[in-house]
Amino acid sequence: MNGHFFICFFFRHFIITLLINLKIGAQVYNLFHTYTLSLFLLLSGIVINNNRCLMITLTCPHI
Repeated sequence: MNGHFFICFFFRHFIITLLINLKIGAQVYNLFHTYTLSLFLLLSGIVINNNRCLMITLTCPHI
């Protein structure tokens, strides 16, 4: 096995791994971003609605 073939094989493997990681990272980021945004909107709605509601929501055990 010569050096050129090894470098090409390693480079191709590196690119494929990088692309897979980027795809997974993008999915995780989108999921996290959506979750954070919905949580933020939910908390904002509760705060605007009633501060006492927020306290009840935070103190009640979540099912």
